[in-house]
Amino acid sequence: MTMLKLSAKIVQPRPSWWVAASQYCFASSVAADTNPQLDAAATSKVRTDDNHLVEKIEKVTRIPFNQRDGRRKRIEERLFDTNSLRNMMKNASVEENRPANEQIIGQINQAQNIDDILSLTENPGFNQKTATTAVLVLSEWVSTGKIRMTQLHQDSRYKKLCSMVGINQRILPTLPKKDENIANNFSSLYGLLQTEKFKQQIRNLKIVEMIKVLSTLASKGKRNTPVLQTLAFSIATSQEPLNIKQLGDILYSMAVLNFYDEMLIKKVCINLLQEVPTSTNTAVVGSIFTSLGMLRYRDEKLLGVLTSWVIKNSESVRPQDVCRLLLTLAHVGYKPEKFDELVQKVVAPLTESDMCQSSEWLDVVWALTVLDATKVEHYESVLNKGFLNRIFGDEAELKSAKILKILNINAAARLITSGYKGPTIPTDSDILTTQVNRTKEKTELANAIVAALKILLPSDSAYLNTNINTKMGFLLDADFCVDSKCTPIALNTTSAKNKSFYRIALLTCAYQEFCRGTNSIVGLVQLYKKLLEAEGYTVMLIPYNEVNFKDKLVTRVKYINDNLKSLLNETPKE
Repeated sequence: MTMLKLSAKIVQPRPSWWVAASQYCFASSVAADTNPQLDAAATSKVRTDDNHLVEKIEKVTRIPFNQRDGRRKRIEERLFDTNSLRNMMKNASVEENRPANEQIIGQINQAQNIDDILSLTENPGFNQKTATTAVLVLSEWVSTGKIRMTQLHQDSRYKKLCSMVGINQRILPTLPKKDENIANNFSSLYGLLQTEKFKQQIRNLKIVEMIKVLSTLASKGKRNTPVLQTLAFSIATSQEPLNIKQLGDILYSMAVLNFYDEMLIKKVCINLLQEVPTSTNTAVVGSIFTSLGMLRYRDEKLLGVLTSWVIKNSESVRPQDVCRLLLTLAHVGYKPEKFDELVQKVVAPLTESDMCQSSEWLDVVWALTVLDATKVEHYESVLNKGFLNRIFGDEAELKSAKILKILNINAAARLITSGYKGPTIPTDSDILTTQVNRTKEKTELANAIVAALKILLPSDSAYLNTNINTKMGFLLDADFCVDSKCTPIALNTTSAKNKSFYRIALLTCAYQEFCRGTNSIVGLVQLYKKLLEAEGYTVMLIPYNEVNFKDKLVTRVKYINDNLKSLLNETPKE
């Protein structure tokens, strides 16, 4: 059996990528689309300074345990304690007896059962380095089913082995029997996987192996940030050439794991600019469409190249791939130079019957609506009763996302398309009252802005509406009326309808509503703005990176007041 050593040299051949992947999969974390302002240090680069790692863990452990959230508690139960980490780093730096190490390591690799390995812990020459090798061999046996974790926990010598490498075992005995498979996967190796020594093994892999490890993590849904950061940095700095399939796999893995690394994605996109024009692999290019949309990454050059590729390969491109491209363009709110040619040559001939499912046709029409390229026949094809029945059926739990798209399309047909006389959603339909949910971040931002507005406006509720269901597929955070001098006007008076006054629609924009790669709002927010303006509103956007719910109230009030004055100066009334 080939095995990696955690010493300064690799004394055995590298393991195959799938062995590495199976070990890395032991460590997982919940996928989350984090705000880079809140966690910039964790995503900027791969940290290699052991002192920084110690300080980071000490900072976490200083927080009172009863004040930590459940997720943090679960993570900390698998981390080293500070003393163990210091000892491990200290031991790693001591020059050891190499001949004795190699002899014990050889015995570990030749071991046939648990006792052969654990008996070596009584050897005077058994140290932290050989203990690390022993743990790796035992973990391989666990992952292949040769042994069970319960067999190890019954032996006191294994506890000694764990203590030598600083592994915390507290979480494992509490697992119920039905979670035995989880115990086998999330074994005591969790702490070891966090160390810089183990991450160094990733850097020793070939780039092809790194990509396969990344793909395996994505397929397993294992989002271990330190491992992903190491993989991203190693791939991004590698000089080995990558083909379009490998580039597509990297993008797809990042999208599935919701892991964004600026350096890596820039390298991938630069390489794709060269690879896409000559590619004939429709499936891979289609995957690239999807991944860019999921990541909300707006690379205008690459999107232009992808659009040109679809036009060039219009005879062989699949309808679902056209749908993917349109969705991606809609998500990032970008119309390439050849967009009109794309619509005329590729999109215009498409109908619902060309799609595998009716929901795909809904996506096409919705994307065209966001991109302001919808024709009357598109609206009519999705707002008729027959299509709505096919879309919704009896699956009530699946209705919400589709209903919001239908509401977006319905509002655009009524307000943006002049002279539209086709079917629309009846005014008494339950669809119009569909509940729209906000993310926690957006809710906190909206509440902070409303609190500031209540300082600027009279306390009477007649001057301010909040949390308004527009019946167009989104919530309006606040609605109020002012004159050209920013004097508040009551909403329920006839004066508020005077065209010389401003009806202000306030929309907060959370992190998820901005594109990556550029500081642009996503296409859906652009559509919201168009719809509100068509209803006579003057729209005021509040980006998350300009005001924070943690800011002092006086700071938020000043920000809104200053921006409101600027907005009125930019849009003077006749």
